[in-house]
Amino acid sequence: MNLFKGRGGLLAVVLGLALAFGCDDEGCGMPVERLERDLDDEDKLYDGIQIELSPAGLDSLEENFDVIVDAFVEDGFVFDLEPDPGGCTGDVEARVCNRNDPCPIAVDLQDVVLMRRSPNAIRIEANLYAATGQDPYGSGSRIPVRACEPVSANCDARIHIRGKPIEAEVTLNRNPVTEGLGLNISKVPEIEIRDSDYSIGGGFMCSMAGLFKSEITEMVNDMLADELTPEIMEALDEATCMGCDFFELGCIEGTNSSQVYLEVYCDESTNRCVKPSGRCIREPLGIVGRIDLGDLLDGLLPPTPVEVHIAAGQRAGSFADPIIPHDDGPLQIRFITGLSVEHESPCVPPPSSPPLMGRSPRVDFSQATEAGDWDLAVGISERFLNKALHEFYRSGGLCLDIDSEFDEMISTGLFATFLPSLGVLTEGENTPLIISLRPRDRPMVNFGKGTYREEGDEIVMEEPLINIQFSDLDLDFYAFFEGRFFRAFTLHLDLTVPVGLRVTPDGELLPVLGDLDEMVNRVRVKNDDVVAEDPEVLQDIVPSIIGLIEPMLEDALGPIELPEIEGFELIIDSIEGLVPHGDPGRYQHIGMFGRLIVTL
Repeated sequence: MNLFKGRGGLLAVVLGLALAFGCDDEGCGMPVERLERDLDDEDKLYDGIQIELSPAGLDSLEENFDVIVDAFVEDGFVFDLEPDPGGCTGDVEARVCNRNDPCPIAVDLQDVVLMRRSPNAIRIEANLYAATGQDPYGSGSRIPVRACEPVSANCDARIHIRGKPIEAEVTLNRNPVTEGLGLNISKVPEIEIRDSDYSIGGGFMCSMAGLFKSEITEMVNDMLADELTPEIMEALDEATCMGCDFFELGCIEGTNSSQVYLEVYCDESTNRCVKPSGRCIREPLGIVGRIDLGDLLDGLLPPTPVEVHIAAGQRAGSFADPIIPHDDGPLQIRFITGLSVEHESPCVPPPSSPPLMGRSPRVDFSQATEAGDWDLAVGISERFLNKALHEFYRSGGLCLDIDSEFDEMISTGLFATFLPSLGVLTEGENTPLIISLRPRDRPMVNFGKGTYREEGDEIVMEEPLINIQFSDLDLDFYAFFEGRFFRAFTLHLDLTVPVGLRVTPDGELLPVLGDLDEMVNRVRVKNDDVVAEDPEVLQDIVPSIIGLIEPMLEDALGPIELPEIEGFELIIDSIEGLVPHGDPGRYQHIGMFGRLIVTL
């Protein structure tokens, strides 16, 4: 089984989940099913993933703002003026959109400038283009206007606004119910038209009405003020509010990690989860749902449901740091990360201890020594990867059987060279052999700096980026004899697997396996009743096994393809360990630095 390569690699899955910010209910290509309810707090790790978008990265988004908007708003921004049918009665001076159907106004923004304001606001300045109809750059389609004062006439109007400066402000706020980040519009753009922004036609009487355009202008602006803000807020709510069916049990109230009880109920008129104030609960920005680990690993596991919560958010209190540390600074997004396998595999015993949860240390990406200029930095904590491996262990994903399908050399004939009694048992026949890997406790990882040096044409790993430590690993050797497999012996050992991640010239991530010769410790022999060799002889075959498996693993390692996320691609330029641990040479995070490419 390949734990690293392509779509079917565990490391690729973890990196994909780490980049889950912005994924929809399809989970960035991962089919996601609803959870019955959110994960328990004990299964969540705060700040397990941290992302920083640099000022240069934000400038890139600013330059591509129109492309991004066009991709996410398929038909552009089109707002409706509500119909105002009827005649000239009472004190009515005019009826704009004098028909039974709404009158559309198309809007677009150009020359967008994004300004960051600490602690969590982004101010948007832009030039507005708008016209009646579906094309914001057109001359404007006619909408009916019934003039009543001082003349009575059925007229039409065309609105065509060109380059009107506007401003708005959005904020990223922590929701006290879900502890996730939600997008809110703290300042709605004010759009006021001038007399010169539209024309009135329809004959002589309408041209007379045009002498009183200021009254009509005031009326249209009142309508825009009354209708535009609710339209914008409703569009935001439609896109981001949590539906009553987001969880199978519906809108869930209860106590958050700060031990604050929060009341939530379902507004059946809108099918949204709301607070008593009537404000809706925002959906998590990320992945919250159930994924099938077996499917993600290309069928190497049976169906293995995993409950996942990987979404932008942070714990309250003193841990709630600014999203924008200072004006015009970077955008710093922290993630709540949670994983839980629904059913433990019978092939492994329960782990001896749970992984360390709670809250990971903060990352200061400016402390990177290998990174040059970058748009986006991603920090993956040691605690998060340990939690992921803990759940992978519980799922049975580390119970591996290595046989001739893995390599045709694996047979009793090969091992009879080292163990003559094995050849005696099989009567000299070259029969199938299975090496079953059965971890007896969860593996653990620790992070190093991840450094390399050149030796001729080869790149040699000096210090691993990741050390995967297996304690109490059983290797059961099963030989085929007289129509069945029988266990010949068991090697019980500790194994450390050093892994690096190099960035190729094409920007791909290439796993590199370190030297395993010195990484095997405490070899013991068990269940050796059917072979005649002394335990010392059986222990001595471990280097031969490592020598057999190591080149197979090296051949199997291939570039990791990071998923494209909602129209964005991250091209990694450098990777290194960050945030020194208490032990020398150890780090608490892996930092990945790269360029953000808009692929829309």
